[in-house]
Amino acid sequence: AVLREKKRVIVEGVNMRMKHLKQRYWESKGQSFMAPASMHYSNVNLVDPVTGEATRVKRAYLEDGTKVRIAKRSGAIIEKPEYKPSRPKNLIAGPKDTPSEDVLAVTYKPFTDFGSLGPLPDHVLNSLR
Repeated sequence: AVLREKKRVIVEGVNMRMKHLKQRYWESKGQSFMAPASMHYSNVNLVDPVTGEATRVKRAYLEDGTKVRIAKRSGAIIEKPEYKPSRPKNLIAGPKDTPSEDVLAVTYKPFTDFGSLGPLPDHVLNSLR
């Protein structure tokens, strides 16, 4: 699993931690189990597409100027997978959504008649103009 907002990944079977669940009143005792913990993405190697083994990566530019990742083990180019958000944005307006005409309508009308404010000092009225 990839936690993009935290720049961390969870690798199954790696970085295992002991997790504890407290005893609940209907259970006789609590539980302990092993679960994978997240780690920073820089601590994870990519898989070499040629050898199928873990490899370090260097970044380089092709002749046309595109930036690519190159496996240090075999020299093969490692393509970046297409990013698909887990929750795509809903572009269809629902019954609780505000119509775009109402959103774009100007509803604020600033107060400009400072003469009717009454007993304010002149220096305050002058700073408001």
